[in-house]
Formats: sequence, structure tokens, C-alpha cells
Amino acid sequence: MSFEEGFHLIETLRYNGKSGFIRLQLHIARLGKTAQELGIKWDQKSLVERLQALANQSKKEDRRVRIALYPDGEMQIQSWALASQPRHFYVSISTQRLNSSDPWLRLKTSKRYLYDQARADLPSNIDEILFLNEKNELCEGSITNIFVEKNGMLLTPPLECGL
Repeated sequence: MSFEEGFHLIETLRYNGKSGFIRLQLHIARLGKTAQELGIKWDQKSLVERLQALANQSKKEDRRVRIALYPDGEMQIQSWALASQPRHFYVSISTQRLNSSDPWLRLKTSKRYLYDQARADLPSNIDEILFLNEKNELCEGSITNIFVEKNGMLLTPPLECGL
């Protein structure tokens, strides 16, 4: 499979300064599944070692961590101090609709033009923009996942919605 210039898989996770990486094994599994599906070879052991080194450097600071895996197997890891969340989070609904049959929507990759453009166009009083699909089903935000808590479980929209 050939990919456009700069194409990469993306995985973003949280590092908690007290308890470590949140849902690390789930993030690694999703990255591995996508890499396998697209025929991208990568070194999971190296990723885990690099994340452990990052954890050792981060001490007790909460961090946002982003992994980029390129088609040649190169990995880049970036991290930032986790910004404090506002007391209120203001959202808007995009006029652009996701196509639930688009196979790229279920993969976390750099093919995110719609999301990036929506973020660039956000009014200053809006924190996030949410996307519906062509069936008016709520799917996801430009940089967030949508979930509800029910009986102690976190539920997200099904992949069939196009997310």
C-alpha cells in the first residue's frame, strides 16, 4: 500500500504522574491492529521502552503523549504538560457531516483534514466541535471522543457511525 507524504498513525494517551499511563495496553493494541491492517511493520518492544523512559523523565507530572508511527516503522513520541480543563466546556456541532462508510474514519491517522480545518475555524468562545454523520448520529469531536457513563461503564458511539 502506498501512502501520501507525511502519512502516519496516531495514538494519543494520558500519562498520570501518580499511576502511570492510562489504558496503555488498549492504546498499544489499537495502534498494532491499525499497523497490521495497513501493512506497517513496527517494534512494539521499542515503543514500550521509549514510553517507560518518558515516564521516568516525567516524574509526577501529568502529560499528554502522542505517538506517531510512520509507514517505514519510524516512531516519534511527543509529550506536553496536560493543560488544566476549563470548568465549563463549550461545544458546537459542525455543519460538515462524516460519511459513516468512510473506512479511514475508524483509523487514527494523519488523514484528518476535516478535523484540522474545523479546529482552525473554531470561534474563540468554543472549545470543541462535534461531528454528526449523514444519519445525524453523534460521532466524535475534532480532538475528543464522546462517551456517556452508564452503570459504571463508559459507552461510546459504535464504529459503524463512522468514527
